[in-house]
Amino acid sequence: MRKIILIVIMWGLANVYGGKIEMEQKESGFCSISDFKDFNYYLYCDNAINNETWTSVHHEYAIWGKDVETIDKGKELYQEFKGQCLPKELLGNIDINYVSPDCKWIIAQEFTDDVIDDLRRQTLLYEGKKITETQDTYEIFNPVIIVKRGDAYEQMDNQIHQKLVELRKRCFVEGWQQIPIINEQGNLVLCAAFDGQIAIRKIEDGATIWNFSFESMMDTCNRVGFSLVWFSGNQEEGKIIIEYDRDFYEISYPSGYVKYLGQDMYSLSYSPDGKYVAYSSGYHEIVLAHDGNIDELEQILPGIYILEVATGKTAYIKQDIDICELSERSFLWIEEEDFERSMEK
Repeated sequence: MRKIILIVIMWGLANVYGGKIEMEQKESGFCSISDFKDFNYYLYCDNAINNETWTSVHHEYAIWGKDVETIDKGKELYQEFKGQCLPKELLGNIDINYVSPDCKWIIAQEFTDDVIDDLRRQTLLYEGKKITETQDTYEIFNPVIIVKRGDAYEQMDNQIHQKLVELRKRCFVEGWQQIPIINEQGNLVLCAAFDGQIAIRKIEDGATIWNFSFESMMDTCNRVGFSLVWFSGNQEEGKIIIEYDRDFYEISYPSGYVKYLGQDMYSLSYSPDGKYVAYSSGYHEIVLAHDGNIDELEQILPGIYILEVATGKTAYIKQDIDICELSERSFLWIEEEDFERSMEK
């Protein structure tokens, strides 16, 4: 038995190292962010990275733009942004957990590696001024949520936030096991069950305005691989992104039209104008390492991708995180003009 295991491991490693030349060649096939004609954004990235014992995570941040296209430069720009936007008394063991697209609202969060300390401490700032501080246990939703109202952003009303929390509890009792996703306006929530059932409900009263079943496209023996990824829309129309078994699909509502997007597009996030998509090679490294198919790394380079929807051009940012260390990754889009204005203050 030991001999068989040794052969499998050595075969996997041989494929990883043997694929290095091919992977380097693939890197040269991407464009740069500056090649995108209408890319008027900076892309914020939050990486949650497992510690050595996998009992907790630490976070690393980066911000990329047209002239900032490497991991190191992205980390440097984030630190500059943090130093510029956070009051001096907050600088230290605290980081930016959220920034609104107009760069006016920031949520700063203190993280701890102490698994016993199960408290989340957040500070809300508006244009650099402290608005409120919160301290709570880790729940599904942040204690502070920023939503869009017309062309501006504001803090979610406390009563609506409470209704959101109650609706989440109700959905779980009713069998909607997955973590819901809120739309940008903060008035709708997307719910799903592991059997492929999807529903959009109003936060105000919990009423269902649209439902859909993805079950017919699922393998009856595999219900674990279904999950919600992204949601944008209003009560009349919108789009959602779901993942099933490493494949990603866009579903339009109310039509129910399903479009296949591709494979391994984790943490997928559309820009506010819908012209660009950011995604991560994400968690497939962990899956591959567990099932032994490490040679599949040759099909997708570990890192971050930005896709121009109209042209198919793709920019690639090579990650510096080892296989299996990445726990989670998320993106936020910041308007270029607003970001640069905030850095000039």
